[in-house]
Amino acid sequence: MQEKKCPTCGEWNPGNPKNCSSCGGLLDKNELLFEVRKKKGLIKEREPEGELFEIKPEYPWWRKGLLYFIRPIYWIFFYIISGFVWLVAWVSA
Repeated sequence: MQEKKCPTCGEWNPGNPKNCSSCGGLLDKNELLFEVRKKKGLIKEREPEGELFEIKPEYPWWRKGLLYFIRPIYWIFFYIISGFVWLVAWVSA
C-alpha cells in the first residue's frame, strides 16, 4: 500500500489520491507548480483543435477553392484505406 505526505499540512494520505484528505491541497508537486503558474498567467490555455480542412469565412477565395477541391479527395482516400484495413483484419481473423 502506498501513502503520500501532504506538503501543506504534513498529513499522510493512504492510496494514491490527487488531493489531501484533511486540507484538500494538491499532493503532487508538479501539479502544484502547474496550478501556481496557471494562476499567474504564465501558462496559456490550449485552444481546441479545429476540424481538419475546415473552411473559415475569413480565408481568401483561393484558399477556400483549394479546400473545396482537397476535402473530397481526402475523404475518398480515407474510405479506401479504411476498407483495406478492414479487409486485412477480416482475412487475418
